[in-house]
Amino acid sequence: SRAGSVLDFRVVETGPTFLRLAWQPGPEPPQGYSLSYAVQGAAPREEKSLGASAQSATLSNLRPDTEYVVTLRPRYAQQPAVPTTLTARTRHLAGLQHLVVHNVSAQSMLLAWQPVSGATGYRLSWATLTGQDRHRVDLEAGRTSHTLGGLQPNTDYVVTMAPLFGQLEGPTATVRQRTGAGVEQTLRTNILGPTSIQVLWTGTRDARGYRLEWKRATGPETPRTVSLPSSTTTYQLTGLQPGTEYRITLYTLYDGGEVATPVTTFQTGMEMPLGAVSDLRLVEESGRRVRLGWTGVPGASEYKVVVRNNQDGTERTRRIPGSQTGLELGDLREGITYLVRVSALAGGR
Repeated sequence: SRAGSVLDFRVVETGPTFLRLAWQPGPEPPQGYSLSYAVQGAAPREEKSLGASAQSATLSNLRPDTEYVVTLRPRYAQQPAVPTTLTARTRHLAGLQHLVVHNVSAQSMLLAWQPVSGATGYRLSWATLTGQDRHRVDLEAGRTSHTLGGLQPNTDYVVTMAPLFGQLEGPTATVRQRTGAGVEQTLRTNILGPTSIQVLWTGTRDARGYRLEWKRATGPETPRTVSLPSSTTTYQLTGLQPGTEYRITLYTLYDGGEVATPVTTFQTGMEMPLGAVSDLRLVEESGRRVRLGWTGVPGASEYKVVVRNNQDGTERTRRIPGSQTGLELGDLREGITYLVRVSALAGGR
């Protein structure tokens, strides 16, 4: 090589928006380098300075499919520098190949594609054929598949995907696909009492879980919500107000979104006054144990039994199921008078 020049100035990699360059220093170590480049036959030239130890550089933000003239000039303190020039063309923007759809269901579909060399990511967009329900997501360069979730059943979708090269979009690929008919998710309700209701629904194969939301139909009330696993198909709402209309919505969660059922409106039952326990009696007595009985109260969910020692004033309380109308008391002390009170309970009342 000539004195004052570099060795083996070359292009080691090309992309749609970049050129990677490399070289070997000449016999005389330089103080640095000046690297300039321009589109073939055009001006002005761009220039950048490099340190003395540099042996490679990357030109970025270039135009795709364009020829560039690149000149590398070492800098010396005492001798003249000899520039070295090369020409290189950036690559054209490559498009996606083989964008295909798999595993189509009523609310989801799986997209797959071949990777594009040099792409820094992918831009995926989808919407219904009528242009509604538009979505867009940018994916990492290493991805070769993506699941669209939360789609509308029995609906045509148009899906487009483009590789990204930095800030530039490559040519797009488009597919059109119709989701499956599916089964419309609806809610059923069973009134359990004035303050509680059971909600039931049909499980969905692709669901990742459910979110149940309910609130009073009127008035400024923040909705109450609960998240449930995909294996759950029923839930009991409690703590409701008697004789009140409620609005309930079930959200089915999928990869990438959620789908709401039509809003279901229901009204809780009126709260009926709870009757008193009657015919409380001693059924059997055996030493320190006695058995009590009474007549059940309609609507009672449980009974509270309070046993009071009239000598020292101590009390013991037990709760038993509403289906039970008798109780055996043990460990009583002989010669002591006890007072027994039995109350019916319903929903905490």
